[in-house]
Amino acid sequence: MADVIVKSKTFFARLGALYQHWMDGGEGWGDKSAFAVFHDSTVDDVGSKAGYVQIWLLGWEFPDTLMVGTRTDLYFLTSSRKAKILEPLLEEQKARSDRKPCEPTLHLLRRSKGSGEDDSVNCRTLLQHVKDSLPEGIDTPLLGDIPQAEMKGKLAAAWTAALDESGVATEDVTLPFAWCMAMKDTSELKLVRTAASISSTVLRKHLVPDMEEVIDKEVPTTHADLAARVDALFADPQKISPKLVKGVVDRCYTPIIQSGGEYDLRPSAESNDKNLHFGGAIICAIGAQYRSYSSNVCRTFFINPSSSHQVAYNLLLGVHATCLEAMKPGKKLGDVMRAAKAHIEKENPALLPNFVRNCGFSLGIGYREGKFVLTEKNNREIRAGMVFNLCIGFNNLVAEEAPDGSKARVFAVMVADTVIVGESKAEVITKNAMDAESVSYILEDKVAKSRPVKSQIIAEQAEKMTKSRLRERDADLAKQSAEEKLRDHQKALAAKIQLENLRKYQGSVESSTQDETATTPADIMTYASTTNFPNDIRSVYSIHIDPEHEAVLLPIYGKLVPFHIKTIKNVTKADNCLRINFLYPGSHANGPISFTNEELAQTFVRELTYQFGDPTALNNIYRLIGELKKRVTAREKEAQEKKSLVRQERLIVDRTARVPKLSNVFIRPHITGRGRAPGNLEAHRNGLRFSAKGQQVDILYKNVKHGVFQQAKKEVLVVLHFHLHDAIMVGKKKTVDVQVYAEVMEGSERLDNVKKRWGDVDEIEDEQRQRRLLNKLNENFNRFAQSVEHITDGELEFDIPFRELGFTGVHHRANVFLQPTVHCLVQLIEVPFFLVTLSDIAIVSLERVQFRLRNFDMVLVFKDFDRAPATIMQIPVEHLDRMKQWLNSCNIKFYQGPSNMQWNRIMKTIREDPADFFQGGGWSFLEAPSDEEEEEDIDDEEFEEDSEFEADDDDEDEVR
Repeated sequence: MADVIVKSKTFFARLGALYQHWMDGGEGWGDKSAFAVFHDSTVDDVGSKAGYVQIWLLGWEFPDTLMVGTRTDLYFLTSSRKAKILEPLLEEQKARSDRKPCEPTLHLLRRSKGSGEDDSVNCRTLLQHVKDSLPEGIDTPLLGDIPQAEMKGKLAAAWTAALDESGVATEDVTLPFAWCMAMKDTSELKLVRTAASISSTVLRKHLVPDMEEVIDKEVPTTHADLAARVDALFADPQKISPKLVKGVVDRCYTPIIQSGGEYDLRPSAESNDKNLHFGGAIICAIGAQYRSYSSNVCRTFFINPSSSHQVAYNLLLGVHATCLEAMKPGKKLGDVMRAAKAHIEKENPALLPNFVRNCGFSLGIGYREGKFVLTEKNNREIRAGMVFNLCIGFNNLVAEEAPDGSKARVFAVMVADTVIVGESKAEVITKNAMDAESVSYILEDKVAKSRPVKSQIIAEQAEKMTKSRLRERDADLAKQSAEEKLRDHQKALAAKIQLENLRKYQGSVESSTQDETATTPADIMTYASTTNFPNDIRSVYSIHIDPEHEAVLLPIYGKLVPFHIKTIKNVTKADNCLRINFLYPGSHANGPISFTNEELAQTFVRELTYQFGDPTALNNIYRLIGELKKRVTAREKEAQEKKSLVRQERLIVDRTARVPKLSNVFIRPHITGRGRAPGNLEAHRNGLRFSAKGQQVDILYKNVKHGVFQQAKKEVLVVLHFHLHDAIMVGKKKTVDVQVYAEVMEGSERLDNVKKRWGDVDEIEDEQRQRRLLNKLNENFNRFAQSVEHITDGELEFDIPFRELGFTGVHHRANVFLQPTVHCLVQLIEVPFFLVTLSDIAIVSLERVQFRLRNFDMVLVFKDFDRAPATIMQIPVEHLDRMKQWLNSCNIKFYQGPSNMQWNRIMKTIREDPADFFQGGGWSFLEAPSDEEEEEDIDDEEFEEDSEFEADDDDEDEVR
């Protein structure tokens, strides 16, 4: 438990709430004069209530730890190792001045290792403290405890013996603890929301697609096999989301999948070994835990739904809405069940006998709290902050349309959601679609009905909804193909670059003055008029991103309203909703915008929220806005930093707290002259420190221009790369690129100290060992990168390369794999490294693009004309179209030609007189003529001559 830290603020807040509930005479306390909570490590009891109490108070389970509380004191009896973790709580309590009157005084008792007699003495001492704390007039204490299964540990035996010897009576105290744990605080609700998001994601992105694939391909698959396939995700949570790590994510139960006429709607149901039935109703349920806090979601899907299915499901949706309406603070738990039954009796009383026995139960630490079940007889009060699993359904229903004996004849319907009770109403936080259109599939028969059909899933309702939208899209595509869009955008980029350079080299006073003054709202303009809007806008009811004008066009009351990206503070998404927060006068962070006093009094837009029916469209819009925001912010930040960048300050070493650390890693360039040496990388207050063999390299956060985290996938290295503003000394070498890495040792063949098992032909164990090491290294580096981002409050963000956009090419006489990130194009495995900032690129020239050639070259020309262009050669031609799309999406102008250009001569000409170069047309000489221009000018002599910048055969080696 070396890494265990108890959050004192949370502990004292919850301890105070517990004792306040006790002092106020809350339900379940009665005449109890003390309580005891003991979690025995020998008890094989999954879901131990005592363990839940420890997690709630301390944040962790403390096995073999006895906690005894009187009205004035709280005692911990534990091992010396665990006592060291609890000692800071005692020290902080002594130093605190805001201690609540009901807060007990903390005490620590330490167990002696291997001494059973010592345990007995400590237990008798605790019981004596209980007796001494009794008020006058009460002779016999009543001790509240949390019952457990048979306990066999040494401390458990000593405690039981001491209780029997003392004659102290005990009584169940589970209920008052359940009351305190049921009302979640803000931090707990945040964890529950994360757990609910995990459940929703697993159902929507993994279970449902797997089920659709099985049905579409008619692959015989059992319910248990399909559930196990989804269950495996919880062993590797990064497959659910890259932000999740092992140890904090778990499942409440193995996913439940039921079909084929056999349904069990109890929480204890399991997926059986029968094959998934491709008809009728399919029930899918997922329960996920995040940091011990539980969530649940369940949906029923229909294959070729009949009228019986529709009647039952529509009734269930009505019951669901009725239950949510009844889940308000001040109402009783039983009111939810009574409201559900009243709705059924009103709409379809014949189905009331088929309704479930309860409407769900309370969720929190652990999956099911038995004291807060939504039954008709439970009259406990619903309070704000409670979390429930609202789970309703009808079982043993009959589809009259299905023939007798068919598996689709008997069916069930069920839905479940995780619900938070707010101050005025209940909120569903599992945002999975449940309308009939979203859960219904129509199978199109292609062969005789007497045999299983080979069919394709068609969402009939969705097709109706999107038919008009598809017609609009087809019309747009007919007017302007993807190639035409790309060509038009590139033409606009060329004109923009030409205009910017003409102003720059004519010494425009206006542009220089603008850089020196603060940006005001009046300075920000997206479009002069609506006629300048992009031509590819399909609908005024959809969000459109215009990277060229750095604008986001948002639909408001049937009209598109443009907002410059600088006016957007941030963008968040929650399931099917996109929330856009704006900078406004008086906000805490106005960003790059300065507001005048007159503007402070004007009306402004603070935020806008849009709901999406298509999750793919939501994610795409969220990604595009985020990337545009990052690029503009990085550009503005870079401009400011160039003015204020100064000599590096000293590293402030954090000696008080436990600093994030990567052990046994290496640095490039090498810190010593004798090759690489393993060392440690630590994240301190204002920078990083790598130390090895008594030498140190300090990297300040302010000096990092780009940080890149590249996982080891097909490579043998996992990398943290730092591209710096100002060069530093690493060993005896001056460099702006510093890389910390670890190697998957089994990924490369070593000739020293290698032991091979005789007969291990397939080397299975080596592969498994390498895979485990690779996953561990990726996880450790990812955790470290997240810690650095947390320390810097997001000022230093690590880019992650987009491997799917990567391509191979020759750089510095080596064939390497290059990958784009949001801000860069990188190659971080081979030395020398290749890292180019996209905003530094003026234009890109794609050369040797010919029908007969399998490869082409790419030349990156920088805005700083004193910097030599970078060349990547021998890129496979299959990457050409994808590369064009990527460059276009990054607002980078590219040119394409059949020959290599003499860039040494070109750059020399530009440097001699850049104003004359751009007045003469600038980069237009690289533009390939269109088909019409070729037909008109093919007889002109100027097209028969070679360009002065085209490479001769003798210059080929020079260009390369």
